[in-house]
Amino acid sequence: MRVRASTSFFPWWSMSRNKPLMARLTAARALMVLFVSMALIMITSAVVELNQSRGEVLNLVEKQSRVLLQSLLAASQDALLANEYLFDAYRQRLIQEARLIGGLLPVNKRYGPQLDSLVTRAGISQLMVFDAAGRVRFRLHHRAGDTLLANLAANVRAGWGDIWVRGVRQPGNGRIAAYAAAVPHGRGGALVIEMPAADLLKFRKQVGFGSLIRGVAQSPKILYVALQDSLNLLAAAGRVELMPAALNYGSGDTLTFHSRIIERDTLTFFEAMHPFYYRGQLVGVFRMGMPLKEVEAITARLYRRLTIISIILLIFGGIVFSLIFTRKRFERLQERYDVVESYSDLILENTGDAIIVAANGNIHTINKAAGDLFGIQAEPFKGGPLKALLDKIGCARLAHSDPGIFQIDCTLQGKGRVYLLASKSRVERAETALDIFVLRDLTRERALQEQIQRKERLSAMGELASGVAHEIRNPLNTIGTIVQQLDKDFEPREDSAEYHSLARLVYREVRRINDTVQDFLKFARPEPIRTEPFDFKPWLEDVIRQHRPMLAEKGIALETETDDPGRVQWDRKQMGQVMMNLILNASQATDKGGKVEILSRIAGDEIEIKIKDNGAGMDESTLKKIFNLYFTTKAEGTGIGLAMVQRIVYEHGGVISVESEKGRGTEFILRLPRNV
Repeated sequence: MRVRASTSFFPWWSMSRNKPLMARLTAARALMVLFVSMALIMITSAVVELNQSRGEVLNLVEKQSRVLLQSLLAASQDALLANEYLFDAYRQRLIQEARLIGGLLPVNKRYGPQLDSLVTRAGISQLMVFDAAGRVRFRLHHRAGDTLLANLAANVRAGWGDIWVRGVRQPGNGRIAAYAAAVPHGRGGALVIEMPAADLLKFRKQVGFGSLIRGVAQSPKILYVALQDSLNLLAAAGRVELMPAALNYGSGDTLTFHSRIIERDTLTFFEAMHPFYYRGQLVGVFRMGMPLKEVEAITARLYRRLTIISIILLIFGGIVFSLIFTRKRFERLQERYDVVESYSDLILENTGDAIIVAANGNIHTINKAAGDLFGIQAEPFKGGPLKALLDKIGCARLAHSDPGIFQIDCTLQGKGRVYLLASKSRVERAETALDIFVLRDLTRERALQEQIQRKERLSAMGELASGVAHEIRNPLNTIGTIVQQLDKDFEPREDSAEYHSLARLVYREVRRINDTVQDFLKFARPEPIRTEPFDFKPWLEDVIRQHRPMLAEKGIALETETDDPGRVQWDRKQMGQVMMNLILNASQATDKGGKVEILSRIAGDEIEIKIKDNGAGMDESTLKKIFNLYFTTKAEGTGIGLAMVQRIVYEHGGVISVESEKGRGTEFILRLPRNV
């Protein structure tokens, strides 16, 4: 239990011992500073050069991408203008053909076969003529189910316009394959023709966005080119799979040229974006991806330079470390000291004994075990006065004790009276007085020791009682039988009533002695415990329910506070006898208007039950003999009840203790394992 003073409690003591070591290491540290400075200068210069080169290359790539996108924008506008011009020419041709055929055809007359030849030469795929009522007057090459031509004719007949031109989409894919035109014909009628648009579509494909973008993407310096709006990809070529799905660009009037660097898998590339406007309307955004091979080459050169720098630093570092190698033994000593200090701190924190270290009356160290013992958070008390802590926990005498090993009892909050084995050491150095307290809780050990001693005494007395009881029972039975027979068969001549009264009194006393002997035998030959699993809380509530009327009849208040530990493995019957005996004792010791408390709580793997009253209490001498066999303070008591209680608790592997003070009541405390 003695603790040797360690400098790990006071780091400033250990630092004073290391001053020579610090002086010896000054030169080595200077070399290390020089080594690190050179390394930083060389590596920093390489990184700065890399950043400058990367910036120049990226600036060049950005200029190239801007020029390419400007050229692509101009070419795209030209392509759109060409498409518009071509479509307008095709539209005019379609209208002229419709008017020409309408002029050649007579109105409201039958048409001859020469019309088929004329339509074929003109490249017309369908022809329909409607009268003013919407009836088909003539049709040529008409596709069944096609209603577009009839709808265009209806628009003309309704006066919604003299000329209607619409694209005709293919049924399967919805693409435009032809165009239809409707013109007035006759009186209120209409003529509708349809011409294939293969030539127009072929030209569009040759001069449109697709061919333009594919031509640009064929360059080895271009990864991909794409035209994209906010929803769809309008046209794309190249390695489009590298392009991020989300545009992540501006909107409306904020659209300008924009560039960024993208990392995709192992490839890093440059992407430039520029909005494409046509006739004042935003069509979409051109996106162009360009590889950064020049940047990768610069990075490779940096890696080579860093490799060379690393070799130089390795050589220089070897020289530096060879110079300081002779001083490493001092560092090793320091490391060993740190290990010892760490171990001492670790042991201090994880030991089961409570340890408090006070310097000049103020707490410097208090471990977790001390906090657990005193039921407090240890950290807030560090640096505070030791006296304040000891006053709070109810153990102020400890501060004034002399150095050495001694036993002391304290009354702790929430735990009641505890017995401590204490060791106090005092170390004085310079201006510091160091007090080291090591405390161990012996409350349970002391209770177990007292319980074992009482059990040994009770066992010896029980064996004696067993032998005496056997010798007494037979004569008692004989006396009882004779007294009964005399009372029944013998009638004295004088004082007959007194005779029979005395005979019955003798018989009752014989029976009482026999019952006492029977109780002795029960104690001497106890019934073995028979455990069974059952729910603790309902069992305890049943016990309380059985005794509540008896306490209420005596005018004694009953208060309960119970935890629910779940199921326990006990002897239900014998533990019921324990509770009955303790509650009965509490009620007998409490006057009317008093109070009995039954409390239970979970204490780790154990269950703690307290039966507390505010009755007369006991003095110290009575408290020491309370569990002795045949000891009783009641006129009609046998002195066996509490001895039986202690034996049952002991057989369950538990501990029973009692705290009492004259005039302030008594408290019995049971601690039992959940499973026996």
